[in-house]
Amino acid sequence: MEDARYSAGAKPENMREYSNQPVLYVYPGEICSKRKKKSQIYNAYGGSSYKNSKQRNGHSGVNISGGGMSRNSNADNGGERIKLYRENEDLINSSAKDGKADAKERQSYRQNEAKAYNVRYSAASGGGERAESVRRRKISIESIVNLFGTTEERRRGDMEDAKRKAVSRRRFVQHKRKIITAALILAVFAIILLTIYKVFFVVRNISVEGTSTYTSEDVISSSGIYKGVNLYSFRSSLANNNITFHCPYIESVNVHRNVPSGVLFEVTEDVPLYYAEIYGEYKILSDGLRVLETVNADDERLQSLIKLKLPKVSYSVAGRVMEFENAKEERSVRDVLKSISSSLLSDRVTMADLRNTYEMSVAVDKKFLLKIGNASDIDLKLKTAAYVLEDEMFTTGNKAKIDLTDTEKTSVIIDNKTETE
Repeated sequence: MEDARYSAGAKPENMREYSNQPVLYVYPGEICSKRKKKSQIYNAYGGSSYKNSKQRNGHSGVNISGGGMSRNSNADNGGERIKLYRENEDLINSSAKDGKADAKERQSYRQNEAKAYNVRYSAASGGGERAESVRRRKISIESIVNLFGTTEERRRGDMEDAKRKAVSRRRFVQHKRKIITAALILAVFAIILLTIYKVFFVVRNISVEGTSTYTSEDVISSSGIYKGVNLYSFRSSLANNNITFHCPYIESVNVHRNVPSGVLFEVTEDVPLYYAEIYGEYKILSDGLRVLETVNADDERLQSLIKLKLPKVSYSVAGRVMEFENAKEERSVRDVLKSISSSLLSDRVTMADLRNTYEMSVAVDKKFLLKIGNASDIDLKLKTAAYVLEDEMFTTGNKAKIDLTDTEKTSVIIDNKTETE
């Protein structure tokens, strides 16, 4: 072991100047000479001096039975104290020789020192029960300490934990660098894409195809798209909605993006087919009951359209589909109009009274009134009416009523007073 006197510097070549000074050694908890340490241990065990301990032989043990130990029984416990001292003498010599003690030997030293303290404290206090309580408490403390391993084991565990933390920290730093690198690459890539998006894909040319009712300028201004905007900065559905609202005769619009800078509106126009009086206003309607225009009652275009008498309407705005207050009535109206459009009489129908879903009627050639009742078997009823009207009796110019409410019992009444408008 290295002399503790030289811990602050290098050893001198001449050792004689230190020959009269005591040699210090490192013990658990302190640094002192070998003689001082032996005296401390012996005094702790109850002896008078280190020199006399060499001549003393203890024969009697510790008597803690039968109610305690006498206050003047230090001599009787000499054997136990010297025994404990000799058990630690090897530790002292090994510490002086090697400079340090093994972890397990240091633990044994602390246990023996605690036992010796219990013997001395018991003799001084005169109470065996109190000494036993102290001993049990010391043993409990040592058990708790030993539960977590020896000092050496805990030291190795701390070193392993430190290594694991260092490895984890190093991995974290490596992952952090990778993440930062990836983020920088993505940022550069995003900047490049943004530059391309802003510079190259710019609308410079807008064209319109398929319209005869409106001019190209009307359609383009209604779309909300203008030159200079980015080619992908608008939604096609929104452009279609804007155009069909401001230009009601346009049924739909397909928006085509011509990369890198062109936009094409492919327009499909709606065809007026019906008209109806809605709250005093005359609305021109398409086949799907879209409101196309509001006109005056004397507008000449109404003469070529089918007049509709409809149930109560809740919504009728130009460019939008008409809505009814009653959903059931709306379904009946749409079913009847769909059947009329696909029947043999589609070109001859001039009026349809659909206000009452159970008493509906249809006028043909402004002379014949077909009473069809409800919408059930509507296709069969219209087909039957087409065959009936082929008879020669309907070529005379007379007006007539044809009852089709029961397809098995179709009846015809000639009546020139029949209202067909």
